[in-house]
Amino acid sequence: MLQIEKVNPADVKRMLRGRGVNGSALEGMRPLGGIRFGSKNARDISRAVRMSNPQLAGYEDKISQPKYDSFALAASAAFPQTVMFQVPKGAGGKTLAQTNMTAQGQLQAPERLWLCGIYFVISNNTVPTDVINIQANVSFTLNVGNKYYLQVPAGFLTAGRGLVMNAIQNVGQVVGAGGAVTAYGTSNGIQDPRAVFALDNPFMIESGEGFNVTLVPETPFNMTANTTNPPGVGTAIMVYLDGTLYRGVQ
Repeated sequence: MLQIEKVNPADVKRMLRGRGVNGSALEGMRPLGGIRFGSKNARDISRAVRMSNPQLAGYEDKISQPKYDSFALAASAAFPQTVMFQVPKGAGGKTLAQTNMTAQGQLQAPERLWLCGIYFVISNNTVPTDVINIQANVSFTLNVGNKYYLQVPAGFLTAGRGLVMNAIQNVGQVVGAGGAVTAYGTSNGIQDPRAVFALDNPFMIESGEGFNVTLVPETPFNMTANTTNPPGVGTAIMVYLDGTLYRGVQ
């Protein structure tokens, strides 16, 4: 036979604290005081205490989700030394289209990332001269904590995605003096998500562990001016740190 006993509220709080429930969430707890369950009496129901939905301690889920960040340069601008993954979404005008970072240079607890691959994407409207300069003159360093985990020329890394241009008007037409190129597209790699740098030794970036990608123009250069043919338009560079993202369970 089912037997229902009155429980000491202090025992309930002690049990919940032991399971990781935040103490502030327990402050409003008090005995329900004789609610007639099943009753439609609004006064009885209104006495029930609402509590927050905390993280479930000791559990996490996982999804296939990269962390990514980007920056843009205008035509004629000098390529600067750039430290990425430092400006979170909502700061400095950045939206989800530019970054999905939610903290400066680290993953917010309880997130952690099992890093398996790196995508380096140069905007497809970048003129060929600028793509070549970026690949040949810029170094790429992935830093985690106090150590680097990858240090290569930017040309070592590929995009694995991007624009596919199948038809161009007037192909082969001679460009007259002062004329403009009809159309063009550039890409640092083929448009295949498998054609990227995959880590032979994946590793975990832990919650709260500092990390960044640093791009350095080892040989200084400027982006192409908009007075050339084709005219320079600057560029946008996006880096994806791809892998499995572990998150808290709510």
